Amino acid sequence: MGKVMRYLLAGHEPEDRIRDLLLLTDIRSEDLQDALVSHYSKGFPAKSVCVAYSIAPPNFSRGDARLNEVAGIVERIKERDWARFNYRLTDNLAITNDKKD
Repeated sequence: MGKVMRYLLAGHEPEDRIRDLLLLTDIRSEDLQDALVSHYSKGFPAKSVCVAYSIAPPNFSRGDARLNEVAGIVERIKERDWARFNYRLTDNLAITNDKKD
């Protein structure tokens, strides 16, 4: 597996976001899911969560890569939605500002 762009920041992601992203993966191991949550939501180092959850480092790396891949897909969808709806947001802001005057 090649380099994966990092969309997730260890220790800075809400647990519910990671759990939702995991729903979009084929990761079924509860230990691996919990290890990824601990890493991204609680900030524990990858090596530490591998030991704590008895996960082989290569398995953690594959799960981590897949989770970031899914996060990237979600970000691309969000970017397209913003591009598509941005003009409406701008129009609505102009209307709202006109009403304040």
